[in-house]
Amino acid sequence: MPILIHCSDVHFGPPHLPRVAEGLLELIEAQRPDLVVISGDLTQRAKPRQFLAARSFVDRIHRSQVPTLVVPGNHDVPMYRVWERVFNPFGAYRSHFSRELEPVYRDREMVVIGINTAFNWTIKGGRITSRRLREVGELLAAASPGQFRVVVPHHDLIPPPGVSRRRVLANARRAMELFSAAGVDLVLSGHQHQTYIGTSEELYPQGRSPVIVVHSGTTTSSRGRGGERHLNTCNRIEFDARSLVVSPFGWQPGLGRFAEQSRHWYPRRLVEPYTLEGLSPPAAPAEVSCLDKPARRTQMSDEKQDQPEWGTARIVESNEEAVVVAGFLKSNGIPAEVESLHVEELPVNVGGLGEVRVRVPADRLNEALSLLEATDREEPAGESDDSDEAGPGDDAAEAGPRDRAE
Repeated sequence: MPILIHCSDVHFGPPHLPRVAEGLLELIEAQRPDLVVISGDLTQRAKPRQFLAARSFVDRIHRSQVPTLVVPGNHDVPMYRVWERVFNPFGAYRSHFSRELEPVYRDREMVVIGINTAFNWTIKGGRITSRRLREVGELLAAASPGQFRVVVPHHDLIPPPGVSRRRVLANARRAMELFSAAGVDLVLSGHQHQTYIGTSEELYPQGRSPVIVVHSGTTTSSRGRGGERHLNTCNRIEFDARSLVVSPFGWQPGLGRFAEQSRHWYPRRLVEPYTLEGLSPPAAPAEVSCLDKPARRTQMSDEKQDQPEWGTARIVESNEEAVVVAGFLKSNGIPAEVESLHVEELPVNVGGLGEVRVRVPADRLNEALSLLEATDREEPAGESDDSDEAGPGDDAAEAGPRDRAE
């Protein structure tokens, strides 16, 4: 049965928890999912080095031959670099993490559609544009009958308990009406830093079988909210032709790993009548063994798997630009290579098509990043590392109940 791991709000930067991030990689290795979804907020302040750390983390998932689908969050738009925020809000994301803001993953069992809900005119809020809703409608209409249908925004369409309904993303009702009519099975989101499972019929009743809405808490940062303050969570989803199971996992310091906290079993929306009667529940996650999973559909060459550890120093649009960057690094004594991503090498969902990466040995990555940053524009005043700790929209400013979730 296909498996997804859903995590969110990993926040590379000062709040990031490296040991918990290693635990997430261990969970992925043990569960051998068919897809890992990261629903936004890769960084704390959209800085190049934070995006590159996130890129290296996702590359480690790929080296396990597990594909990913990643969307930006509001923290992935610069806050204090005002010129960038206004005129090029996703420039750092595209340059240092991925060219693709709204990726789509397809295989025989599922179609997973990323939606960018972050934009430059707000600190916390999100929106789904009418353009993207039309595109999502077309993608869903082209899906095969019975294909598991998932959409991935960063911002929540249904708020968890204790969070005002006014804080859901703009265009949420229209989006949920489309998702319900188009047969979406599952919405995966984050933003509120709290695990929560709800349904479309709770807030947007249509008289149809419900779309299941799953929030992930912050998976690898210290920024948990509400009942999950100082906690870290993610979700495991397993489905077949008739039902799906959502299992929230939480980081257990005493165990040194993520462990299943609960299990929620639902009929697929195509089941008539909408009931679990006559269905068989999938096996518990603890029974899933790496040895039992079939060979992954995604194939990577043996040569790449045998390579020493390398890290991504920069992502550019063309081979010509990459060659210049690699030559600059080599002239400063740092080994560098150019890697182009093509559909023949990696699945369509892994990064953006046409990306070209400049890679250096992992033990020289920090040196390369420092060298490249020194050649770039200096950060403006107010963009110091300390601004990651407290600033507008951070914990130090989150005094009121409407400002508690980010």
